[in-house]
Amino acid sequence: MLLASTVWTFYALGQKQLLTVWNSLQVMMVIYLFCALLLTPWVHPLEALELSPLQGWLLLACCMNTLIAYGAFAEALAHWEASRVSATLAITPLVTFSAVAIAAWMWPEYVHAEQINGLGYGGAVLVVLGSALVALGPSLIAGLKARRMRIAAS
Repeated sequence: MLLASTVWTFYALGQKQLLTVWNSLQVMMVIYLFCALLLTPWVHPLEALELSPLQGWLLLACCMNTLIAYGAFAEALAHWEASRVSATLAITPLVTFSAVAIAAWMWPEYVHAEQINGLGYGGAVLVVLGSALVALGPSLIAGLKARRMRIAAS
């Protein structure tokens, strides 16, 4: 977890710095091309022809999800400060758990629900509260300061 959070921190800060030189589309194109070159030795593209139609559609959905999600992330970094983007990103696992729970309810023969205990749910609540505090904290503090100034002025 520490390594993952460190990598994400450097990724977000590095991308934020690149956005001062390039636009978000250019940043993502460089990242995708570099990763494609890096992973090419292990690629077996003909295996994609062996997928069932359902597997092919799921692969396409995963590819589109990656393009859209990381494109949105890059664009968010261009318009928000990195701390707000990171706070919003922290909620992503919760959306994933919720989506898996809904999918397990709708298609129990294909998707199995995650087994989460009380500690896991408590951690999820802390993630949501922490993300909300980081994202909304500056606005809340500014509002409190403005209110104090109005009270002091009257």
